[in-house]
Amino acid sequence: MGGEFLDVCARIDPENEALYRKLVHECIAAILEDDMSAEVFLLALDGLFADQPSPKVLEQRIQLLVSRFTLFSFKETVHE
Repeated sequence: MGGEFLDVCARIDPENEALYRKLVHECIAAILEDDMSAEVFLLALDGLFADQPSPKVLEQRIQLLVSRFTLFSFKETVHE
């Protein structure tokens, strides 16, 4: 449903939707401290919607994705 919403927004107001995606990317990049990681994270996040999971399953998937990315970022920071 989230992907469908963004698709509709892109058709109605492509400039606003592009700005939204840019801001989301900037926020994630600031958290992960890496543009490429932010891009991969957002692509992975989009993929979580592919089979239209229930809200509970989606929440579990997102928690797992976030834990993997933040654990990786934390390890990188600790070892530097």
